[in-house]
Amino acid sequence: MVSEAEVLAWLQPHISRGAEPDPGDILGSLRCDGDNASELFEDFAERFGVDLRNFEPWLYYIADEPPVRRRWHAVDPETGAELPLFPITVQDFVTAAGAGVWNKTHPPHRFERYPFLRDRAAIRRWIRMALVCVLLVVLFVFPDDPGVFLAR
Repeated sequence: MVSEAEVLAWLQPHISRGAEPDPGDILGSLRCDGDNASELFEDFAERFGVDLRNFEPWLYYIADEPPVRRRWHAVDPETGAELPLFPITVQDFVTAAGAGVWNKTHPPHRFERYPFLRDRAAIRRWIRMALVCVLLVVLFVFPDDPGVFLAR
């Protein structure tokens, strides 16, 4: 059986200077996303012999690069509401290392790309806002004389 101390000792080289890991949300407290989080889990699987076939990274962190743009979203299959990212605790690592497989369970879900694009009213609002911004830029950049557009 793997102890919490062993997992924390393994995690220590992955912690940057000055960062204090929160045992209740390791990835969130370390601001670990994208390739960094993927490498962390690959190292975890190799070090503790854990099978990660059941591991779905999009439930825990932004697995896409660049990490600022999340493309895959977990959504509730009945309501279509986006599910939040689930935190990974030290205990999750300990449990997976002891079992040899990632077996954390979650509510029913499916993955969608850009689920917010289903909301047509929101899309129209964003387009309207973008057009207003362009209009404001045009009004402030060009002189007050409206004939400047007609002279060309």
